[in-house]
Amino acid sequence: MIAETSKETNNMAVVEHEPITATESEQPVLRKIERILKHTGCEPRLIGPDGEAIPLPESLSSILHEIVSQLTHGNAVCVASIHEELTTQEAADILNVSRPYLIKLLEEGTIPFVKTGTHRRIRFSDLMEYKRYRDVERTQAINEIARISQESGLYD
Repeated sequence: MIAETSKETNNMAVVEHEPITATESEQPVLRKIERILKHTGCEPRLIGPDGEAIPLPESLSSILHEIVSQLTHGNAVCVASIHEELTTQEAADILNVSRPYLIKLLEEGTIPFVKTGTHRRIRFSDLMEYKRYRDVERTQAINEIARISQESGLYD
C-alpha cells in the first residue's frame, strides 16, 4: 500500500509517498524482469486490457529499469516529482548541502538562478549540470589522491 500525504509548496502540491519495498516472494519475478530489461535492443511494452501493446517511452523504460534494479537488490524505492524550478531549500536538499552554502554558490554565479520577487529559483536542469560537474571534479580529485598515495608507497 502506498501512503500519500500532500503539502502545498509555493502554490504547487507535492505528493509524498512512503518507500516501497519488494517482498521475498516477489524477488523471482523481479529478477526475471531485470534480465529482460537488460537485453540490448529490448523495447518494453505495456499490454492493455484489450491486448494492445504500447511501447514504453525511453524515459519510462529507464525509470522502470532503475526501480526494478533497486527492488531486486533489496532497496526501498520512493518516486517523487521534481518541479522545473526549485526553491533554494529543494536545490540544497538535492545537492545534500546547506541552504546557506547553496545561496553562496548562487551569488558567486556558480549556478544560474532567477529571482521571483525576493525568492531565488533554480532550474532543475541547471542544478543537474552543476551536480554532474561537481561529481566529475570529485572523482578526479579522489583519483589524484589515490595516485599520489600509491606513488608515495602508502599502499604497500
